[in-house]
Amino acid sequence: MYRVRLGGKGDVAATHVIWRQTRGLPLIPSPLVYENLLYSVRRGIVATFDVESSKLLREERLRRALGEYDASPVAGDGKIYLVSQ
Repeated sequence: MYRVRLGGKGDVAATHVIWRQTRGLPLIPSPLVYENLLYSVRRGIVATFDVESSKLLREERLRRALGEYDASPVAGDGKIYLVSQ
């Protein structure tokens, strides 16, 4: 997963990549940015990252997290919603 600064031309790998993250990434569901935090879910484990620095802030298994998570997380009313198989 990459955070890339917009506005570049050509190969911007050296000039516009702000950060990259390779750990704790989902295979199917899209990550969610909500209230300046990035959330991803993989195999019942939710990882929370700081959007600005990509620092992993928290990682833990969901309670009663049965099954795989193919649906992307959604947010509303101050909550994050996840749906497993």
